[in-house]
Amino acid sequence: MKIRFWFMHLLLCIVLFSSCAVDGAAAETFAETGEFHSVTQDVFPKAPPTLTVVCGEEQITAWRGTYSWETVNALGIGQAVQADSMHPLDAAKDFPEEFPVLHVAEGESVALYFDAIYDSRTVRYYPDGWDSYDAAEIHTTGPRTSPKMQVKTGLYEIIAEWNDTTENYSGTVHYAFRVE
Repeated sequence: MKIRFWFMHLLLCIVLFSSCAVDGAAAETFAETGEFHSVTQDVFPKAPPTLTVVCGEEQITAWRGTYSWETVNALGIGQAVQADSMHPLDAAKDFPEEFPVLHVAEGESVALYFDAIYDSRTVRYYPDGWDSYDAAEIHTTGPRTSPKMQVKTGLYEIIAEWNDTTENYSGTVHYAFRVE
């Protein structure tokens, strides 16, 4: 009975010291960065990449709409998020002051910069006054890291996909911005 009692105490102490080591590491991270990161968190992006649209000196962050995003952390634990939004045409119409607008001259080229290199991308163009949710897809040129495309006045929707499981994240994300 006495041996079992000491064994249980020893086991309890090991568990407590192990959790203190983890909490200590997290506390050090918080002290250095001001952000809390648990051991099971964040080696991989938790949210879809950001799309920045650049023309000359002007740049905007594209509106992020509907997406599905999956990640696997360092311990092999997966997490998936599905987010649905209104169509970009509705968002631009209902929230014009919050919807990103890039002011460029007709026919100028813009560059699309993603936080992570995508596997595929589709671009849809909705001219001003377009009242249908169906739009013709257009093709862009350039490398996947910063493709350039010529723009006209209207709304652009970019649908990007990440499928490389070696990166431990994947998903499909809809972005949009207006050109005026």
